[in-house]
Amino acid sequence: MRFVEKDWTTAMIRRKKSVRGGVYVVVLILLIIAIASLLWMGNARLNTAIDHSEQSNLALTKKLEQYQQKLTDVQNNYVDLREDTAIHDMTHQIEDYLATDDFVVNKVYFYKDTSHHLDYLYIDIYNQPNMEASYSAQGVYTLPDQQLKVKCEQMITDVQDYYGEGEFLPTWNKDTVVYLTINNYEIGNNTNGKFELTAKLNNRNP
Repeated sequence: MRFVEKDWTTAMIRRKKSVRGGVYVVVLILLIIAIASLLWMGNARLNTAIDHSEQSNLALTKKLEQYQQKLTDVQNNYVDLREDTAIHDMTHQIEDYLATDDFVVNKVYFYKDTSHHLDYLYIDIYNQPNMEASYSAQGVYTLPDQQLKVKCEQMITDVQDYYGEGEFLPTWNKDTVVYLTINNYEIGNNTNGKFELTAKLNNRNP
């Protein structure tokens, strides 16, 4: 009987250990599942937060681009306004002031392009007393072509030099076209740095 009782006791102990082991396994599995669930939920929340952050960053980037565009527009408007003011001031400085031995600037009109360069301009002049006898009408002079061209080129050069002393003005470069007129009749124009007479007089000496 002792031998049988001992075997039965041993079997019960082993069964209890087995049950405990099974409980431990179940508890461990449940613990793992709980931890995995927490990690999954945390990861889901993290992904949601990342998505929200990315959307916020995208919206912020768009707003920043809009602000930058507005800032660029303001800067361009400021440059345009500053140039227009400088042109206005330069116009009044030149008119009825700048003169050569032959001509006096009556009016000057500046036209700029979108690249802040001086595209073209009109210089309208009137004659000094010594040139009155050589003037026929409608932009035509009785002077030889070469002599008249030298006088016209000098007038244009003086205007350009004076213009170059100003600040915040559109750039006057080799592509700037200059039209020289008298009483709004064209005498000639300076294109690509070369002055050519427009008006011709049939009996004028070449």
